[in-house]
Formats: sequence, structure tokens, C-alpha cells
Amino acid sequence: MAPTMTRLTAVISSVLLLSTDTVLGATTREKTLTGTYDYIIVGGGVSGLVVANRLSEKSQKTVLVVEYGDFDNSTQTLWPYYGTSYNDPDMFEINSVPQEHLGNQSFVAYAGKVLGGGSIVNGMGYDRGTQPDYDAWGELGNDGWSWDNLLTYFKKSSTFTPNNKETIDKYNYTYDLSAYGDGPVQVSLPEWQYPEMPAFWNAMDEMKINKVQEGALGEPGYFWVPATTDAKYQTRSSARTAYYDPIASRSNLKVVTGVQAQEIVFSTLTAKGIKLLDKTTGKTYTAYADMELVLAAGAIHTPQILQLSGIGPASVLKAAGVDVKVDLPGVGNNFQDHAAAYLMWEFQNDTTINTNSLSTNATFNATSYDEYVANKTGPYTQAHGNGAAFLPLSKIAPETYKTIAQKLAAQNATDYLPEMYSKYPELVAGYEAQRKIQVEQFSSDDASMYEFSTQGGGFAIAALQKPTSRGTVYLDPKNPHGEPLIDYHGLENPVDMDLVLASIRYTRQIYNTSALSVFEPVELTPGVDIQTDDELKAKIESGLVLPTFAHPASTCAMMPRNLGGVVDAGLQVYGVKKVTIIDASIMPLIPGTHLQATVYAIAEKAADIIKARHGVK
Repeated sequence: MAPTMTRLTAVISSVLLLSTDTVLGATTREKTLTGTYDYIIVGGGVSGLVVANRLSEKSQKTVLVVEYGDFDNSTQTLWPYYGTSYNDPDMFEINSVPQEHLGNQSFVAYAGKVLGGGSIVNGMGYDRGTQPDYDAWGELGNDGWSWDNLLTYFKKSSTFTPNNKETIDKYNYTYDLSAYGDGPVQVSLPEWQYPEMPAFWNAMDEMKINKVQEGALGEPGYFWVPATTDAKYQTRSSARTAYYDPIASRSNLKVVTGVQAQEIVFSTLTAKGIKLLDKTTGKTYTAYADMELVLAAGAIHTPQILQLSGIGPASVLKAAGVDVKVDLPGVGNNFQDHAAAYLMWEFQNDTTINTNSLSTNATFNATSYDEYVANKTGPYTQAHGNGAAFLPLSKIAPETYKTIAQKLAAQNATDYLPEMYSKYPELVAGYEAQRKIQVEQFSSDDASMYEFSTQGGGFAIAALQKPTSRGTVYLDPKNPHGEPLIDYHGLENPVDMDLVLASIRYTRQIYNTSALSVFEPVELTPGVDIQTDDELKAKIESGLVLPTFAHPASTCAMMPRNLGGVVDAGLQVYGVKKVTIIDASIMPLIPGTHLQATVYAIAEKAADIIKARHGVK
């Protein structure tokens, strides 16, 4: 199926522009990287491309986007099925420091390194947190940031396309169009599900889990999770295809790939521009921004850029030989991600076609490939599975959830926080404000703490949605311009271990339902012989749980400065002028969901905030 001429023209235009800037026109490229613009956006990922699109709508406003990665329009990035594999060329190579409470192992820190960022390399899930997740942001001192405020932007960024009636009836798909708008990001459910899926929905019913018609309206339960798939072409809808390709020909918008941001250029404490390293030539340049410098490099690299620019915890900066401009302790602290347990059952009586068939049955794979090429139907239209349950702690641990909440409330906060917190009372105050909210959420039936994701089959992920541990992202004093030191402090707070244990035990209950007994499941991981808390903890520490679900967030928190915040509700960095942050690093508390839909909404709202600040409509 060929693209429409409009979309095809947009794609060709974007390729030509990038080729000219990054390959053919060295003189033009140098001129672009030394120019003066109204706005410079550092990072061409989800948030960066959204805001670039919106700020360049007015032709008199000039915008430069610089992106570390390159342009990738390969089938690896476009076909939904390939969203299940790790795309090495488009990912940063970063490993965490050894994790004390996870067997002293190091773990990969996932971050996209490509134009389009995480939306090019992720598993394509499009879901949102529960309403209390976003109301918590407002409660932490951020007026205008709550579920009701963000719902407008969730809708503005997305369009849901229903399947045909035959497919809807076949899979019992449910949705609610009121959760979406007519935005650039295309969202849909695939044209295929594995035969095991109906039994899993029956298992949810057997467990008396709330069935939700539309998961994007902020209610916990089990539901179909759509993907960022363009239903017309059955290809990935990314920040690049949705927000950049259609407007790549705008003369007031320049996008340059293969560029590393070095540090912000200040005059006193007002941002004037950004020092850039051209990875192609090794030359350095300075581009200038008259109105605002916008950081959209993600929760790992945005704090690094600030720290390299002299903004962050003084001890971190001094250790790296960076002059301190603003001692802002929140930069690189408050790091959060979703720890996840990876569990496995063998189905001894599985369906003939099952979730392993594409990798174990060459004939089925070849037939599925041909079906996708010819008709854009079949298994290749599915990325990761679309079945999920997001549940409150009261559901998965009805006998102990109050005890767990009380345990968290009674803790001395600094006992389980990074050492930096003991040096800054505002960091402790911010954590205590967050903890108060988390205690309430752990006791609530309306806030999800647990995620169970499945496409059918014996592989299950149980992900912790509300971590109580806090990690750090700091400059490496031995190599400040190299990758930062990432420390998840995974499961450092013992409450997180309690939550993971409850999650594993609840997942076992799902696989022990009569609905799934037809498959004769046998637990392989952790294993039927692993039953006591101590046995499970030993397994967890040996690799059963990862401290990351590729959802890095919260390292430049949007909170009042006296609570350790880095940006205010207008997304402006404290202590300096003309520096704005628009990515996942601003989330004060990570929501219980995959993050891309939330980042799209943040970016749409950020664009309105920035335009309003300068009187642009």
C-alpha cells in the first residue's frame, strides 16, 4: 500500500533536508550550527520534535533542533513486529554502576539515540497513568499540572483509529474515542492477536480484576493497550513521522543530526546559546538562542548538560572540574524508573500457533512476513502484547497493603536515600512530600502500583509502578563529557522489595487460575521450588528483577525549589534565565504507565507555555 502523496512528499522532504545538513552541505551545516535562532532545542526525541513543530508554526519564529543520533527510516524502525527487538544502532551504550541490592550487577540504561528518540525504538505501547498519578504533580506545588489539565494535551497529541467490525468482534476489542483527539500521533490496535489471549482475559475475570473499556481514561484495571501504529499503513507512528516529516520543509525550522551538546553558554546567568560538537567533523561550534534554550535530551542527558554547564549539586560539579554557577541539588537526583520482574512459564499444552511461533517456526514466520508485505495484516502488525492490567496495591496485596503503606510512612527518610540527600534539606523535604503522596496512593483503590503485561503465552512482566527508592545521574569525574554515572539505587528502600514480592506472588496467582490451566503451565522462573521470601529475594538479587523498564524519569523534577525542584511549573530552570526543560526528567513522580504518551502530552503543554510566555498564539 503506497503512502499518500502528501505524506510521501513530507518523508522525501525530511530525508533531503537531513541529507543536505548532515552529509552533503558542509558549509551549510557549519552555518546552521553557528546561527542565531529564536529557539534552540537540544534533543530531537519525542518532546523535542513536538515542541519544534509547535514553535515553528509561526513562520517568523526560527527554531534549531540538534540531535545526537541520526536519521533512521529502516524497516527495523517502521514494522511493528520489529519493535520487540533491541535496536542497537539507535540506542546509547550506557551501563549503570553496580547495584548493591541487585547482586552488584550493572544494568543497561536504555535511551534512544536517533531522530525521534524513544518513539523510534520503544515497544510502541500507548497508555496513560491513573488520574492520581498526575494529580500528584499538582499536589507537589505545580499549578496547572493535574489529570484534568493534561487530558487536553493527551487528546491534542493523538488520534485513535478503530479496527473494522470483524476484527473488533473477533478479539473483543474495546476502546473509547472520547479519550483521543485528532492529533498527529496515530494510535490503534493490531490486526492480530495470539490464540491464547482469550484465556488470559478469562483469567482476569476469574481474579475479579476490574475490566476497563478504555485504559487511557485514567482508571485502574485490565484493558487493551493500543500501539503507536498508523492503522492506514500498519507502520510505527513516531515523533518523527507524526511531528517532523510533514513539516520538514519549513524554512524557519532546521534539524541537524550527529551533534552533541557540550554546555550552555551564559552571559552572567542568562542563557545565550549552546556549545556543540559536530561528531562528523570533530569541530565545535556555538549556536545562539534569542528567546529560549530548550532542553529535551531526556532524563539521562538533560541533567548531564546542566551539570556540564555549572548547574547542579556543587560537589558533583567540583569533582568533575566544572565551575559552579548555580548550586541546584535536584539536578540528577530523584531518578526514577520502573523496576520489573521477568517471569516465565512453560505451557505444556500450548496452542499450535503461539507467542513462540515467529521465533521457532520458520514456515509460520515466512508466511507472516509475506502476509504483512502483501496485506498489512497478521502477526507482524503486533509489537509487544496489547494485554495489560494496571492494579492498585490493595488489589494485589489485600492483606498486607496497609502494613506496607505504614512501613513507608514510618521510615526515617534519609535511611534509604542517596548520600547527597543528607547534604541538602530541600531534597529530603521534597522526598517527604512525595512519600506522603505515595503512602496515600498505596492505600488507594484508584492508583496503580503493579503492571502485568502479556500477549498471551508464558512470558510475563511484573513491573513496579511506584518505586520508593531514588537514584542519581551524575557527571563522571574522570570523563565529564562521556556518559554520566547512572545509579538506580535499585530496590534500596526495603518497601520496594515488599512491592516486588507482592507483584511476583500475584502474577503466580494469575497463572494458577483455572482459565489458564488448559495450557498446563509449569513455572520456570523464579521456579516452583522458590517459595519463601528469602528464596525469592535471593533470586531477585541474582537477576530476576531489573531496576529499569526503559522508563528513565524525574532527574530534573518540576517542584518548588525548597523541595529540591529543578524547574517551576513554567518549566524554567531555577537560578538562571531562558533555560527550559520539556522532557521526562521534569516528572516529579513517575506515573504508573509506559511513558511515551505522557511525554507527548507534556511536550504539547510545554509548547503552549513557551508560546504564551512570549505572546505567541
